[in-house]
Amino acid sequence: MCDFNKIGRELDRMLRVRTTPLGLKYFEDETKIPEDFQKIDQQITVCQLMGMARYHESGFFTTAELATACAGGGALQGFFEVPSDIADGTRCATWFAKDVESTKKIFAGRSFIEQGKFKALGAAPLDSISIKPDVVQIFGNPHQMLSLVYANIWDGGENVTLSTNGHGGCCYEVLVIPYLTGKVTMALTDIGERRYAMAADDEMIMGIPIDELERIYQNLKDAHKAVYKYPLKYNLPALPQPALNFLSKK
Repeated sequence: MCDFNKIGRELDRMLRVRTTPLGLKYFEDETKIPEDFQKIDQQITVCQLMGMARYHESGFFTTAELATACAGGGALQGFFEVPSDIADGTRCATWFAKDVESTKKIFAGRSFIEQGKFKALGAAPLDSISIKPDVVQIFGNPHQMLSLVYANIWDGGENVTLSTNGHGGCCYEVLVIPYLTGKVTMALTDIGERRYAMAADDEMIMGIPIDELERIYQNLKDAHKAVYKYPLKYNLPALPQPALNFLSKK
């Protein structure tokens, strides 16, 4: 059986990420959530759940009734129906885009988890999560993401997809999509994650379906033995002559 905690520790060590990788878990029954997941007992956004788990380094969960601070994010999880004024673009027109038709396109064509299937969503550091997650998310800078892309293609894997309109990074592009498709995906941290969940300016996210985690981990180890180790072993040029002259006078 895959040792998720060990892999979490090893990914943290090899990638040197700012915050440890997360395990995300959907729950059909709130009463079955492990005791080490703390309920965030107030209205929140889905991205705030990830932010809490990242920066407090503990397990947290939210429910369908509470993940309502961002109606789009909660609806994508199948927690409730998409509000009609979000679906038709009227609620966020001139805020997310210049007019109703432009705003409507933001949610058009998106894949949603079956409504009512899950009652809660939990997030916890992968190195200590007490239950098998559904998706793993790793926040990192572009170079760290590149290391993960190389790990994915090391054994002939497909190109990693990054397709975005700037909305729904951690709640959709690297959570719902990898959960539904079983494919590794990548996202930019979006405006919500930056405003409400402490995503840094340079951060991107990779979403790894749990069935792909061990492959990515093993490939990352092998790729690091080749030319892909993070940080890179730079080929240092010779020091310029003025610097050599300066040092020789010390």
